[in-house]
Amino acid sequence: MLKPYFVIRALDTLSDNHGMFTLIALDQRSTIYNILNEKGDPQEVQNTHIKEIKLDIIRHLAPFSSGMLLDPDIAAPAAVRHGALPGNVGLIITLEASPYRLRHDIYAPEFVQGGGPELVRSLGGVAAKLLIRYPANDAKAQREMQEFVANIYEDCHTLGLAFVLEVIIDGADNAKTFEGTLLQAAEALSPSCDIFKTAFPAYDTNDEEHAVSICQEFDSKCEVPWVLLTGGIEYPVFKRQLEIACANGASGFLAGRTIWLDSVYADNPSQRQQILKDISQVRLRECINIAHKYGTPWRQKYTHLIQIDESLTNTKSA
Repeated sequence: MLKPYFVIRALDTLSDNHGMFTLIALDQRSTIYNILNEKGDPQEVQNTHIKEIKLDIIRHLAPFSSGMLLDPDIAAPAAVRHGALPGNVGLIITLEASPYRLRHDIYAPEFVQGGGPELVRSLGGVAAKLLIRYPANDAKAQREMQEFVANIYEDCHTLGLAFVLEVIIDGADNAKTFEGTLLQAAEALSPSCDIFKTAFPAYDTNDEEHAVSICQEFDSKCEVPWVLLTGGIEYPVFKRQLEIACANGASGFLAGRTIWLDSVYADNPSQRQQILKDISQVRLRECINIAHKYGTPWRQKYTHLIQIDESLTNTKSA
C-alpha cells in the first residue's frame, strides 16, 4: 500500500538528518510506579513524582534524540505544558493502557481511558504507537490481532497520523517458536503500520552468524522501516544487538529503560539529573553513533511506498 504525504512528513519529523530514528521511549508507567512503591513513595504523591521524573528525562534526552514516545496520561501533557520537548523533536503518543490488558470481546489491547488516535492528535502527536502481545501458536488470536491492528492503522491515517506498531511475542519459550512467530508477525502486520518496533529478531545474540541471518530475513519480510526496542536488557547487550540489527536493515532504535532507568532509582532530583548526564546521555549518544554508522536510512525502505500525486507535481502555469 502506498504511503500518503502526511506519513512521509511525520517520519521526516521523527528521524534525524541521517534518516535514522533515534527515538526515546518514555511511555512506561507501571515500571516507574513499581519502583516508587519499592522506595516507599506515598501513593497520593506518586503522579506528581512521576511527572517530575519524566520531565527531567525529557529535558536531558530530548535535545539529543529525533523524537520521543510519551504516554497521554502524564508525560505528553506535561511536556507540552512546560515546554520540555523541543519543537524540532517529533512526538509519538502511546495508545494502550498500562498495565497492559486485553479487551473482553477480542484478543486486542485496551486503550488508555478516554484515549485513542483522537487523543493523540489533540495532544500534538505526529504518530500513535500501539503495543501488542502477539501470541505464538494461537491462529485465531493472531487473526483477531491482525484485524484490530489494520483498523487502528486506518483510524490513524484518517486523522493524519502515522502509526507505530510495537510487537512483543507471547508464549514462545524456544528459539524456533520465537523467531518463527516474529517473522510471521512482520510479514502479516507490517503492511498495517508505518514503523515496526521490535525486539531483537534473533533469540540468541551470542550466535552472531545466526543472528545476522535472522535479521536479514526479518528485514526482507518487514515492508516498512523497523527499529529496535531495548526491553530493559543490559546496555552492553543492547549495543551489540543494535549494531547487528542496523547492519542488517534496521533504521535505528526506540529505546527506553536501558537508557534512562538508572535515573529513576535516584534519591533526589539533583542525583537524578547527574545520572541522566553521566550515564543516560552517554548511552544515547553511543546508540546514535551506531545507528549512523550501520543503519539503513528509512527512505530506502520506503522508496516503493511513497505516493506520488501527479495533480500536485504537474501543475501548469497560467
